[in-house]
Amino acid sequence: MIIKEYQTLDSFFYEEIPRCLSQRNVRVSVNTEWYLTNLLSNCRNRLLSEKEGFESVTLLQEKSLSEPSLSKRIGDQCLIWVGIFYDYIERIGNGQINYHCSVGSLSYDRFANLARQGQDALRDTYLELAENFKDIGEALRMIDIPKNLSSKQIIDTLERYHKEGKIRELLLLQTNGINPQQVQNVIA
Repeated sequence: MIIKEYQTLDSFFYEEIPRCLSQRNVRVSVNTEWYLTNLLSNCRNRLLSEKEGFESVTLLQEKSLSEPSLSKRIGDQCLIWVGIFYDYIERIGNGQINYHCSVGSLSYDRFANLARQGQDALRDTYLELAENFKDIGEALRMIDIPKNLSSKQIIDTLERYHKEGKIRELLLLQTNGINPQQVQNVIA
């Protein structure tokens, strides 16, 4: 596997996000791609900051009743959970994935409506995030998926996928041109 060096994390995300969106057939504007690049770069900074972190989505929702502008933060946080920290959310339960997708999509839609009132230039970006939330989350999961696996890595991944059925293994196989269902039919 060829490892490419990047000058900054932003340049890595700037290249990877369009590739992952395209691979999952998610069509969004360049503004939305830039928004996602900034979101992921800022996520790293938030995780490294001792003062900031991630607040409970439920608590943020309660606060957003009196502060509607928190809707953007809720959408961002839900997208990070289902896109980057999917494995953690999946361990809690599949209902959590659906919950975060629903809350995130509704939050971006709510913020887009607030942005319309204030003539925010990113209104269309928030609408795209709301409409394509689940698909964008799936695309973000592919960011760190290696391409050009060895035969042994593919076989190990296939075995894990058929044993555990995790989406990460499915994406890993698909990224490397393998359809696990077809392989299973050949093996069986």
